Amino acid sequence: ICMIVYGSKGNLIGSETLLDKCSYCGTNGSVQMNVFQRYIHLFWIPFFPINKIGVSQCNHCQQVLSYRQMPHALKNAYHNLKVTTKTPIYMFTGLGLLIILIIAVMYSSKQDDKENMQYVNAPAKGDIYEVKITTGKYTLYMVDQLQGDTVYVRLNDFKTNKISGIRKIKEKGTNAYSKETVGFLKTELKDMLVKGEIIDVDRE
Repeated sequence: ICMIVYGSKGNLIGSETLLDKCSYCGTNGSVQMNVFQRYIHLFWIPFFPINKIGVSQCNHCQQVLSYRQMPHALKNAYHNLKVTTKTPIYMFTGLGLLIILIIAVMYSSKQDDKENMQYVNAPAKGDIYEVKITTGKYTLYMVDQLQGDTVYVRLNDFKTNKISGIRKIKEKGTNAYSKETVGFLKTELKDMLVKGEIIDVDRE
């Protein structure tokens, strides 16, 4: 079972003991102001911060007050501490990892495109083209022979409605290709690749 664990949490990022008197027990200098940074997490990895919250606690009587419950003086103390307390960089860990992943995928895609273009410009017998045909379905072409600028391919007998189904067609092996061949100019194959009609090229 796949379970995505996400939500929000808060980490203590700033704390200061105040000279103020506790409004409940009257003890001087016993009030501690705490600033918590709330953040969104996914699989417990911090993705990005959302807001800061303040909580005061008397170290003598243990009275805890949220921001709304604080008297005016404590609210001012909270705002002063909040301004000087910076959001930790690690709160952006997930966002940073996501950006790195996107860059890696884009780089890999560009490398694949470059490799595919090299294969189409210099075809070899046995190359397999993953092709999107005009009906919106997907199939495979296998390079059978080369004659000058013409590439002769054998068409696969099977088609699939989804690109993910190409893998199952490949598993059927070379017997799934027709005996007859169809010729394409190298320039035609290059044009098909640029248009996205040839999705990928496999070469062993």
